[in-house]
Amino acid sequence: MTTNRTAASVLIAALLAGCATQPSNVVGQYVSTGRYDAYDCARLAREADELSGRIASTSAILKKAADTDAGLMAVGLILFWPALLFLPATGGKAEEAELARLKGEYDAVNRASKERPCAALTVTAVK
Repeated sequence: MTTNRTAASVLIAALLAGCATQPSNVVGQYVSTGRYDAYDCARLAREADELSGRIASTSAILKKAADTDAGLMAVGLILFWPALLFLPATGGKAEEAELARLKGEYDAVNRASKERPCAALTVTAVK
């Protein structure tokens, strides 16, 4: 009985490792503010807006992949768990890497704007 539970736990862990991550769980990569040294406040604001839009679109794609993976996992566990071995993960790893990079760039723009007297620039945290 314990062996079956252990085997099932290992199988579930292996299947979950292939699942896409929810966008809110993706941590931004570190990006140096040096990249934005030549930017003035207006350009930093434009960059923040552009990054915000790209983060939103990438997050939507990743969320859809994560939701699909979670749905397939739930159905597979409820109906017939061996079928999970034959279900492909919907992916999302490329989007996850892209989102981490974009979040890092957004954080760098935020830090760069704080280093300057950009009173009009309000960059908010991205989740």
